[in-house]
Amino acid sequence: MTKFIIRELENTWREKFDRCEKEVGNIVDQIRMIIDMKGATLKQITNKQLNSIWKELFKVLNERFPEFVNTIHVVNAPMFFENYFLKE
Repeated sequence: MTKFIIRELENTWREKFDRCEKEVGNIVDQIRMIIDMKGATLKQITNKQLNSIWKELFKVLNERFPEFVNTIHVVNAPMFFENYFLKE
């Protein structure tokens, strides 16, 4: 999953930024990621393997793309997500 997302980000960086710049007429050099957690269950949120994947992804994004990924927004997260994710 992490490799897929990294590959997509690199594709976005190489190919889509040029098209976006031509479309809007401005320099485009950052993206905003939106992670929709609609339908996530407590069992999924507390799954250690899934949490390690999320944390690995965020770590790789911070290391490889700090200036590229402007912000990451998590939407529709269950009310217990923040407490559990920050605790781990």
